[in-house]
Amino acid sequence: MNALLRGALLTALAEFGHEATINEAVRRFNVFLEDRETPFLPPDVQNAAYVALMQTVNKSNKTGYESLLKIYREIDLSQEKVRVLGGFDFFFTI
Repeated sequence: MNALLRGALLTALAEFGHEATINEAVRRFNVFLEDRETPFLPPDVQNAAYVALMQTVNKSNKTGYESLLKIYREIDLSQEKVRVLGGFDFFFTI
């Protein structure tokens, strides 16, 4: 239960633009991008990292979008694809 609450809280902080949360989530995502087996970004906070990453995307900086799209294209698990799509969904609803 605590893991679910932690993920929900971090996602909410990222959605509201909490700078420290976004910075830490992006840092952890970058580690995850290099090593998908890292324990540095556990599944319960991956959605928060995806949302935070998309917070950094704008017309001149599409790196986060491209990185998340790369993850989406490489994964096989349907559940993980849905999680990644949640990050994209946040971006397209703001």
